[in-house]
Amino acid sequence: MVGYIRRRLLLAMPTVFGVMTFVFLTLYLVPGDPVTAMVDGPISAEQAQAIRDQLGLDEPFLVQYGKFLAKAVRGDLGRSIRTNRPVITDIMELLPFTIQLSIAAVALAVILGVTTGVIAAYWRNTWIDSLSLGVSLLGVSMPIFWLGLILIYIFSVRLGWFPATGQGSLETMVMPAVTLAWFAGAVITRLVRSSMLDVMNSDYVIMARAKGLNEWAVVGRHALRNALIPVITIVGLQFGNLLVGTVIIETIFARRGLGRFIVTAILEKDFPQLQGAVLFTALFYIIVNLLVDISYGLFDPRIHFGTHES
Repeated sequence: MVGYIRRRLLLAMPTVFGVMTFVFLTLYLVPGDPVTAMVDGPISAEQAQAIRDQLGLDEPFLVQYGKFLAKAVRGDLGRSIRTNRPVITDIMELLPFTIQLSIAAVALAVILGVTTGVIAAYWRNTWIDSLSLGVSLLGVSMPIFWLGLILIYIFSVRLGWFPATGQGSLETMVMPAVTLAWFAGAVITRLVRSSMLDVMNSDYVIMARAKGLNEWAVVGRHALRNALIPVITIVGLQFGNLLVGTVIIETIFARRGLGRFIVTAILEKDFPQLQGAVLFTALFYIIVNLLVDISYGLFDPRIHFGTHES
């Protein structure tokens, strides 16, 4: 196990290095002078030089790159041009709100997706199957920002069941979590249905039925357990996608979080904030994928990590 984790970490290093390099280069992809692009309106020479000194723009390119990598490894993501606060401090203050929303959305997507997928597979080629496929097709086709606006209009403006904005209570979490879980739940539904159809015709399921086991025991204990193995991958990927989706959701529902932090950094042209938030999100995505890889050996007995440690 330790050797496997070590190898996966080593394989992830080039990706981390590539992400850090891309984030660093975003400052130089801006047309013209980066300082002018970050500041709206006139700016004095002293103010411009202060920003250059803060970002180290007067130093050679390779020196800037080396310092950026060294600081990022230590967790130093720079200071905000607008507030002069450490970027990592702002990120760590807002991250719990985004994680809370993402976990709620993942849990909802897994519960609805697995349940709907199993029901669709069990009653395949019936109107129940067709209905579930239709709903899942709608889920993967409808943009989440459009769904969010529809939910606000129906359940907040018209019915008044849930508040349209804010956070801090269960009521404010419902609509953002449902909106964020909609696409992921639809993807999980289609995957679970496909996996269940493959597993239901396998030899061990047929043998379990021949032994006279209860049908739901066959489906839940034997078929579903093996059908869920491919779902682990999609859940990990969807969790990363949900973190990205919070950029839209937190803006629509006026929630505090890392997603809205990124939008604010873009609108206010605060490049240190934007670089730090993008780098942090990308690294978090890589960590989630690493945990998914490790979890395979825990859920699938056919996968062995190997005994050779190096």
